[in-house]
Amino acid sequence: MVIRKWNPFKDLINLHDDLGRMFEADLNSRAGHDLQVSRGAWSPKVDFFDRGEAAVLRAELPGLEQEDIELEVQDRRLLLAGERRFTREVKEEQYHRVERSYGRFCRSFTLPYEVDREKVAATYRNGVLEVVLPRSERVESRRIVVEGE
Repeated sequence: MVIRKWNPFKDLINLHDDLGRMFEADLNSRAGHDLQVSRGAWSPKVDFFDRGEAAVLRAELPGLEQEDIELEVQDRRLLLAGERRFTREVKEEQYHRVERSYGRFCRSFTLPYEVDREKVAATYRNGVLEVVLPRSERVESRRIVVEGE
């Protein structure tokens, strides 16, 4: 006899996932076709972590060209945008299934601290974008004496 740990929320999580897939398929289907091509409804998966001297963002962007990726640092925000285009190598009616998502995406991340914009570096290899955001020189706080009359 195998003893398994029962998770009372597992069925609820499965139901949530099934409903999400159902509504996603409904929104992405086109005029009764079984072809489901997402139009701007995808978002790349990311890891965002602190290395001590810098914050690092890694994003999975398979199928994108380097020129399809946009990065911008504004104040304490990092903007990542781009587009994965649907290539028409075969006619729509020849597809049996399309599960990959296509279209434009835009994500914004709040940076944990001020970064040195001049030293921000980004590399793109094997479909993974890595952005290194070094801390800017810290401004030491100073005590201000309030003077009276």
